Amino acid sequence: VRKQDRGSLIRAGIAALLLLLLFLCDRLYESPREEAVRRVQTMATAANARNWDEVFAHVSDKFQYDKYDKKNFRDFVTQRTVQQTATVNFKDFDRNNFEELPDGQIRLGFVAHLSTPTVDRIPLYVQATFIKDADGQYRMRGFTMYDFVNRGSGGVQKFPGQ
Repeated sequence: VRKQDRGSLIRAGIAALLLLLLFLCDRLYESPREEAVRRVQTMATAANARNWDEVFAHVSDKFQYDKYDKKNFRDFVTQRTVQQTATVNFKDFDRNNFEELPDGQIRLGFVAHLSTPTVDRIPLYVQATFIKDADGQYRMRGFTMYDFVNRGSGGVQKFPGQ
């Protein structure tokens, strides 16, 4: 600002251009972790709105949980009365809970808070596995729920209502 000559203006313009380029790269490119976090948050919002089509649009056709495939799990979730009155909130998507697996899948860990009319908050730790589908998008292939305190080291929990 002190030196308002042509050289300073060129350097400031280059710096501004580089910052703009960095901003555009950040907005246009979504890392696998960012995509997985976005999909999980979208699923939570849709589940709270009871929009099951939107929830299962982010679930892979190769989905497996316990003895359920995608269709059976959708039927299970939509038929449970606890799910009709429960709300869910997902948070704590830190980088320590993300792992790229050798087979091209990714694993994302996060905290789920389930609230029902009788229980204010049930905290669970969830590890969701995502796979890249044929269209190039990551979708949830499965998940495992753990006791909140022990996290992934034990205390596997069943899906509420199971």
